[in-house]
Amino acid sequence: MNRAFLSVLGAGAWGTALGCVLSRHGRPVLLWGRDASVMATIAKKRRHPRTLTEVPLPRALIPTTELKEALSVPLALVAVPTQALRGLLESIRHLSPLPALLIACKGIEKHTQLFPLEIAQEVLPRTKRAVLSGPNFAVEIAQGLPSATTIATRDFAFPWLEPLASDIFRPYLSDDPMGVQLCGALKNVLAIACGAIAGKGLGESAKAAALSRGAMEIARLGERMGAKTETLLGLAGLGDMTLTCMSPKSRNFSLGYALVQGQTLAEATEDGRKTCEGMHTVRSVSALAERYGVDMPLCKAIAQLLYGGVSLETLLKRLMRRPLKQETIEAKPVETSRKEVAWFQNLSFLQPI
Repeated sequence: MNRAFLSVLGAGAWGTALGCVLSRHGRPVLLWGRDASVMATIAKKRRHPRTLTEVPLPRALIPTTELKEALSVPLALVAVPTQALRGLLESIRHLSPLPALLIACKGIEKHTQLFPLEIAQEVLPRTKRAVLSGPNFAVEIAQGLPSATTIATRDFAFPWLEPLASDIFRPYLSDDPMGVQLCGALKNVLAIACGAIAGKGLGESAKAAALSRGAMEIARLGERMGAKTETLLGLAGLGDMTLTCMSPKSRNFSLGYALVQGQTLAEATEDGRKTCEGMHTVRSVSALAERYGVDMPLCKAIAQLLYGGVSLETLLKRLMRRPLKQETIEAKPVETSRKEVAWFQNLSFLQPI
């Protein structure tokens, strides 16, 4: 009889890491994966044969290839790539009852520009759902190093936090799913930018500038999409952006680095075998920026770096030579601001008597 309260759907690096941290104290956790040989190796050797290979997996982490078994729990974490999320949810929609789903995917669906929770709403509208996002490297989570994350939902009644909380993993609750998902997706685009800057040896100042200006672009789009600006200051925002954009351990950072070192996109992603959500997100965010009428020059530049055949040097010159603006979400041109100040100062009631 299955005694597990939790399961993880997806046995890649991130899903396996989540399974590790949740089962580390002896609580049974089901780990579902499609590849029978991988799951058999985990069961026999307590090691993943393809990822996190040096991390011993807890005995309480129970591998399975049976999707129905993995869904026979109150709460299932979904840790597949965003581009595979719809297919997985479609494959389980006929099952009943379904557990609450905690979606641990970051990104935007390529052809629809939908975020993970929006995909779940389309496919499984009656299922309880939330999203998990934060500054969490899979290998560190799997090793049991301390970390924190954010769970965003409008359903505070469901016990989202308690089953995940431990002395090495601390979740926080947010009522801003859109802001959390937006930060989790766009930080991957910023990481590509920072990796490219590092690859060209342009210095720490340039990386910091890209990170901060990119954060302003996220805030600008988020404001139009109903997100809370304060989410940018939290774990899913500042925390995840700092982690992903400043560390060579980040896949998206490594992608940007490899591209300016001369590798093609196919080579840098091992012909698609290496998941780098930022390469998909950058096209989607360009479409969203156009839809909402938002100026996002840095994200646009990364799209041109990846798909437009434009060099980093050319893109940098274009960015640096843009009209001067205020450092605000509205990004008013400096000349417009000067005229507004001059008009205000010339009002008669402000003149000295």
